[in-house]
Amino acid sequence: KIQKMPTKFFLVATVLAVLSANGHAQSISAEQPEDWTDWASVSVAWEHPSPNEETDWIAAFLSDWEATYISWHSLNESINWDPSDTSGSMSINLLNGRHPYEFRYYRNNDIIKTSNIIYPLGETPRQGHLSLVPGYSNQMRISWVNNISNDQIVYWGTDINNLEFNSISNDIITDTYTNLDFTTCMGIDEIEPLSESFANLSIHNNRCGYNCYDDPTSSQLFLDPGYLHSYIMNNLQSGIKYYYQYGTNNGMLSTGGGINSFIAPRQPGDMTSFTFLVTADAGIGAIPLEEQGSATHNDPPINGADQVYTAMINDPLTGEDELILLNGDISYARGWAWIWERYMYMIEPLTTQLPFMVSVGNHEVDTHENTLSLASGGDSGGECGVTTMKRFPYFNSLQEMWYSFNYGSVHYIILSSESPTSNQITFFNNDLATNFNRTLTPWLIVLHRPL
Repeated sequence: KIQKMPTKFFLVATVLAVLSANGHAQSISAEQPEDWTDWASVSVAWEHPSPNEETDWIAAFLSDWEATYISWHSLNESINWDPSDTSGSMSINLLNGRHPYEFRYYRNNDIIKTSNIIYPLGETPRQGHLSLVPGYSNQMRISWVNNISNDQIVYWGTDINNLEFNSISNDIITDTYTNLDFTTCMGIDEIEPLSESFANLSIHNNRCGYNCYDDPTSSQLFLDPGYLHSYIMNNLQSGIKYYYQYGTNNGMLSTGGGINSFIAPRQPGDMTSFTFLVTADAGIGAIPLEEQGSATHNDPPINGADQVYTAMINDPLTGEDELILLNGDISYARGWAWIWERYMYMIEPLTTQLPFMVSVGNHEVDTHENTLSLASGGDSGGECGVTTMKRFPYFNSLQEMWYSFNYGSVHYIILSSESPTSNQITFFNNDLATNFNRTLTPWLIVLHRPL
């Protein structure tokens, strides 16, 4: 009589036979970094019985963002790699973008194995940036991001050892946005974020215009931006240095507990000279010309934007500047949400010291609304101004992407080259009539993306 082998025993025996034949299991694992508030070098180990340097690769994914990887890595990036090795490990430098990560071992476009999930400290306040408050010369706004919707706090004062003022929780404005904001702005039905990855990831040229994923908005590539907090520090004394911290009320404060500083804005009528920075097209998402509209990494390697901002941060003359103006085309994300995370983190050392005032460009707002613009629509990747308005709260609304402010002897008017001209002409004339005083602010500077 033939006795049937139990199913469980058969499965175990089969697995053991495979392991015995191959010598190694297929696996990939990642080590959880400690105190992950910033960048972290993540150790990733893999095993495969027959690795192929030509077809196999490792991808770092956000575990809750399926569209595409954050970065990809060849097997030959493994430490002391030899093509005959059936296992390896590598260090991958990854940003705390609040979202958990996982790692996938691919053969061409097929996932062989997926790792455990690792977690950055999402409550860490990041992407801090100062801004002036239009209409008020004795205020300064601080904005930041984390994954906690409430229980935020700001401390500030003139004595670094005694930050005597602190925010009332109700005075901290908290905002966010969803994929629905993009389609609402475009006046079309809701489009859901992608639930599966692009089919052609292995070509590693997956940055493209919206036409390659059939979405005229940023909805399919939507990534939860976290909670966007802002607070206005009031009754500042012009020219005085203020120190400040921001973050959660449980002690998770900016810059790992360090203290930032800024100089309170000049009042109108202050005729002493001052300097300020002006830049434009400084986005980290710019695509190298030779890649023909694609990018090898969703999280780009060091590029021109990094170098420009590093130079500005390290330039001794920057210490004498009092504000930054950016003349449109800010991050160059164009709908690829992770680029905003990278960009806002990159500028933080500069924008936590100097107020950062921007105008929108065709890479933030599609240009079809402005008859004077020669650029074609779609340049923003369907962002429709939503991301910019939410991250820079001095814009009043998507229908009013312009503003003005005074600083010392200068009156600044920030216009939008991407918005209808008629409303802006009305704004411009009214602003000159009511807010521009030649006695107090003899200089007039008008900023918009060049047409």
